[in-house]
Amino acid sequence: MAIALDAVAKSIEQTSTTNFTFSHTCTGSDLCLVVAVASSANPATSATYNGVSMTAVAAATTLNGLYIRHFYLVAPATGANTVSITFSSAAGVAYGLSASFTGVDQSSPIDATSTGSTGTSNTGMGDSVTTVANNAMVLGGIARGSGETLTLTTGTAHQQTNGGGTGAQAYILKATAGAQTIDWSATTSSIDWATQNFSLAEVVNDTDVTATTDALVISEQTADIAHDRVVTAGTDALSIAEQTASVALDVNITASTDALVIAEQTATVSLDINITASTDALVLTENAADVSTVSGIQATTDELVLTENTATISLDVNVTASTDSLVISANSASITLVSDVEETSGGGWLPKEELRKLQKIRSDLVKKEQEERNLALQDKREEKRELERIFNRINGIEEVSDELESIVEPFVKEVPDTATELQPQMPQIDFEALATQTKTADKLRQLADRLDQQRLDEDDAIALLLLV
Repeated sequence: MAIALDAVAKSIEQTSTTNFTFSHTCTGSDLCLVVAVASSANPATSATYNGVSMTAVAAATTLNGLYIRHFYLVAPATGANTVSITFSSAAGVAYGLSASFTGVDQSSPIDATSTGSTGTSNTGMGDSVTTVANNAMVLGGIARGSGETLTLTTGTAHQQTNGGGTGAQAYILKATAGAQTIDWSATTSSIDWATQNFSLAEVVNDTDVTATTDALVISEQTADIAHDRVVTAGTDALSIAEQTASVALDVNITASTDALVIAEQTATVSLDINITASTDALVLTENAADVSTVSGIQATTDELVLTENTATISLDVNVTASTDSLVISANSASITLVSDVEETSGGGWLPKEELRKLQKIRSDLVKKEQEERNLALQDKREEKRELERIFNRINGIEEVSDELESIVEPFVKEVPDTATELQPQMPQIDFEALATQTKTADKLRQLADRLDQQRLDEDDAIALLLLV
């Protein structure tokens, strides 16, 4: 909620007084009342509003007995109430100026303060303060030792009161944190002046936001929105759409039905904790500025959709959809998924281009595995054919061996035990070659038996090939 001016008020000139009062009316929410006191001789020591003590922003800025000092009060009572200013010793001349603002941080309202400035020139009569946060409201007050009317040269608006001297108060909203000056000018020079600036901090929504029906909608904002508590929409949608300023959601965001939608942003959206859509979709679409989610994103049904974004989408932790798919498509800027991406059931979970790449890799792997299986099968077929050729040669040798045995066997039964005794009776037979042939046949039979029993080892195979 941007800081805005609520109301202003001022006193008439006060002389030789230790206390004076005037009325101020506050309305609105997240209020902060600011009172500037310009005086001579002595500075204001305290201030109250509706009897409640106000807090001094800083010590008074002073030059040659001229003083400017600010007081503030958060959550002042609404309605018309009395501002009371007190001095420890009588002021020579004194003026009080008050301004109330809505949208001010109620726990830490002061964004920054300055040490103040003093001088005697009639131009550049001002002070600078460096704001800490964006969208801070800068306020400035001045006391001058002349009743001459002042002209605001840097600032948005101001009020002043004149007499024997001058008191004035001005403000300007500082959208981007940094140095900001508020100053005045006058016609007459060589007159003492003292100024003091400070800034108020914008409120951050610090309570849970709940919509029991319909939608919680943050739409078409031109100033930053910050939520640091739970945001819940009981039905329908939680929507953040068409912002031109930053949206920061720092804790849990829950839509119990339908969609959590972040769409068409032109400024950064930062979601720092869990985002849950219990049904339908969590949708980030057509965003022109960065969307950053730093913790869990969960859609229990249907889709989590990131589509047509022209700025970076960063999902830094767990992304889960219990059914259907996570869709990331037509984005012209980076999509970053830095941790676990999980789908408990349903469709695909990757960007289409990445999915096609993985599908091609899988297809190539399947094709390669099939080729390897085909080569292995071909090798086995060759081995089988070789074994069949070996068996055929073994069978042929066995037939020759059997025929030789049938020729030799009748003679062996009737001849002496030694080949020398047998040789004279059968000079036509080469008994030494016959014995070798017979041993070869026996060896082949042994190898054949081992083949039949599937016990042929590498050495047997080598022997078989040598014999054949």
